[in-house]
This record gives sequence, structure tokens and C-alpha cells, in this order.
Amino acid sequence: MEKVMELSKIERQLLLYEIFLHCEVTEFVEITSRLPISKRMIQRDIVDLREAGLVDVTFSRKERGYIKKDTPPFHEQAVGRRRQYLKYLYRLGTLMTELENEDIAAWEKELDKENGEEKEYFTAKDSYYELFPDSSERTRQRDFKTLRRIGHEVGYDNNDHCFVMEEDYGLREDFEVEKKNGKLIWRTEESEGF
Repeated sequence: MEKVMELSKIERQLLLYEIFLHCEVTEFVEITSRLPISKRMIQRDIVDLREAGLVDVTFSRKERGYIKKDTPPFHEQAVGRRRQYLKYLYRLGTLMTELENEDIAAWEKELDKENGEEKEYFTAKDSYYELFPDSSERTRQRDFKTLRRIGHEVGYDNNDHCFVMEEDYGLREDFEVEKKNGKLIWRTEESEGF
């Protein structure tokens, strides 16, 4: 079943980050074909991504696009709500690139036990807490939900009783985001079992 949602600021910024992750030189049209946003909004989002310590890009007239530079440090001078937001953006961006999962379905674990192999699996949940040990379970669930909303399959599958996570297959051709009445609208299939 198709679900239509309004794209939040952080979701928009994470999608922009995904574009920068997969392109050495990112042309303006490469962004706007996936995210129908203005040049000014792209520039503001780049500032947030840079201050969150995720990515730094600069526009090159010669290359006619944004070029990645070294990963910037987190903007330590940020305070209050700004600091909280940047930490949230950093956490989600880090999960997009560093989260791991080797969990398998419960029926496969049973087969392993029958064959005398008992193995502990490193789950997406384990990986999350390794990356962010001070986070709460509620925060982890909210973070996984946000990642799912922008198209990253990650979470617990109630049918197979295991954590699942989709491999990164590169930059998606279409984010299925459109502008309607001045708002960004996201069309996605509703995930089952999460």
C-alpha cells in the first residue's frame, strides 16, 4: 500500500547527504532531479551537514558541481537546541554509513542449532549501541523509524524474529519526492513487520 508523507527537514537533509555519499562530483541537477529544492535550501542544508560533522562540499565552477572535501569536525560551539539537532543529524547520518547487521531469521537459527552450530549474531541493535552506547531504546526505535521513512530498510522483522537491514546498493535513481503546495511529499511503500 502506498503511503504519502510530508518530508521533514531532517529527512530532506539525510536524503541530500545520501546523494553526496554516492557522488564524487554532485551536479545541481543530480540533486534537484531527486529532491525538488532550491539552490538556497541546498546551501542551508550543506551548512547543517557540515556542522554536524557528516560531509563538507564546495561548489566548483570548473567541475560544475559540488566536490567533497575532508570530513569536517562536529561544530562544538553549537549550543542548546541547535547542538541537539546537529547531534541528531550526526547520529542518523552515521547510522546510514556505519550500521551493521548479520542477524538471520529464527528458522535459520534453528537449523544451525540442529546442526550443532550455535552462533551469536551481531544485530543492527547491537551495532547501534556500539556506535551510540548512551542512547535509549526509545531513541534507537525512533532513529530506525526515521531511516525507514527515507527508504532504508532497518529494524526488527516480527515475522522472522530477527533484525533486518538492506545492503547499500548505491544511489537510488528516484527518491519519489515531489513538491506539492510548497511542501515536499514523499511517496513510499508501507513496510510490513516493522
